[in-house]
Amino acid sequence: MSEIEKYILEIILEHLNVCEKRFLEIKTPNDFVSTEYGGVILDSIVTRLQAIGENIKRIQKQNTNLQQKHPHIEWNKIVQF
Repeated sequence: MSEIEKYILEIILEHLNVCEKRFLEIKTPNDFVSTEYGGVILDSIVTRLQAIGENIKRIQKQNTNLQQKHPHIEWNKIVQF
């Protein structure tokens, strides 16, 4: 694995960890909209998910071996999400 792949995957992992941490405070979908703080949490999670998509796009642009090594991953669906 190249250094750029490792770096991008570390960034993605950090985003996933933050999303998981934010979701700990959410018990029901209504928690996102019932308070202003819930909206902030939702915005935070959505922004992190967008960043994950952008980083997957970087992997695609770099034409790394990661995609070839893991063809079962639906890379384009992650970016489109």
